[in-house]
Order: sequence, then structure tokens, then C-alpha cells
Amino acid sequence: MHNDPYVQRRDKRKNEKFEKRGYMGTKREAIVQEHGYDSKNAAHCLRLLHMGYHLAEHGDLAIHLTGDVLAEVLEVKRGLWSYERVQRRADELFRAYHDAKDRARMLPESVDYAFADETSALILDVV
Repeated sequence: MHNDPYVQRRDKRKNEKFEKRGYMGTKREAIVQEHGYDSKNAAHCLRLLHMGYHLAEHGDLAIHLTGDVLAEVLEVKRGLWSYERVQRRADELFRAYHDAKDRARMLPESVDYAFADETSALILDVV
């Protein structure tokens, strides 16, 4: 069993038939009905996983997607990938992220709350 809470929730729901939960606009509901899953949310998921991997691997945040990564995310958003393929790719990216994070050690072991508070105060003074 996978330890990641996202994967556990996803696996629990994997075999459930689509069921509207809470508010979903008509456009989003149409996307789900057309593709069998929320391809827009799936594309966001892969985009965020790519960004997390890049941060862990390179130490900087890549906001703008390019090349193969951009093409992949757009294909998912257009519903060109099956839900199972999206799940496999998300699992690959989770593993790649965790491997890169474990190798990199660029991120601190704990949060420096004093620094975060001080930085937040400075930002709020500017805004």
C-alpha cells in the first residue's frame, strides 16, 4: 500500500462511477462526462507534480512549462489521455519527486517560522 494520502484517496475512488460531489459548474461537468474524469484537474495535478519535481531536482521553481512537459499537460487537459494513463504518470512523477527530494536536501529539514513571519510582515508592508 502506498503511503501518500493523495494516492490512497485516489485508489479508494478509482473504481467508483463518476458521482457529482458538491458544486460543479456545467462546463466542468461536461468535461467529466466527455472524458470520464476531470481532465482539467488532472492536467493541473501533473503540472504541479512537474513543478515540484523541478524544484526538488534543480532548486528553483519553473512556473512556465515548455517542451515535452507542456505538450503532456495540454494533451491531458484536452482529454487525450485515459484516466489510467494519467494515474500512472502521476505515480511516476510522485516517485521522481520523492527521489529528487531525498537526493537534493536543498530544502531545510524544518520550517524557520521566525524568518517566515518576518518575511510575511515585510511583504505586507510593501503591499
